[in-house]
Amino acid sequence: MSTTAVMNGKQQTNELKSTPDASKTEANEAPNPARQIPEWLTAELFADLLQKNIPNFKCVKNFTVRPAQAAGENYATLMGLVNIDVELESGTSKQVSYMIKLPIESIQKLFAGHNIFDTERTMYSDVIPELEQMYGEVGVEVKFSPQYYDIETPSEFGVILMEDLRPRGFKNANRFQGFDMEHT
Repeated sequence: MSTTAVMNGKQQTNELKSTPDASKTEANEAPNPARQIPEWLTAELFADLLQKNIPNFKCVKNFTVRPAQAAGENYATLMGLVNIDVELESGTSKQVSYMIKLPIESIQKLFAGHNIFDTERTMYSDVIPELEQMYGEVGVEVKFSPQYYDIETPSEFGVILMEDLRPRGFKNANRFQGFDMEHT
């Protein structure tokens, strides 16, 4: 699988394996342990979530996770793209995708006594829904963030699992160029 990114005005294509070890590229790049997808991140962790959120869910047919950003794009966490092909009771297939923010265990341990994931989880699960409700009560419908999903993992720090906004046409802005006037 390949990804194409534009960095500093130059187009770069990276070949990535769609396996739990997706932090290794096929271009003979040495693996970076901090960017490796943890072995515990498996389809089984998503079973309850899929049954709860996908009508007529039957089973997972294919499950892949790969880094969603190039090395150096995120310093304290690893962003991953989770793609799941599910089979429905009718025999048809459906593809779902999520963005997952994973802890880099060595970095998280530097924050001894403060789990930054707890703060972010509270924002997505409590604060943002309250703000959206307050706006709704005065007749303004807003959505401040992607859909957040609570999921149990073996990581002592947890994860942040969110809706993948790409199917709805969203994409990351170039952080080196900043926003244009329309998006500010």
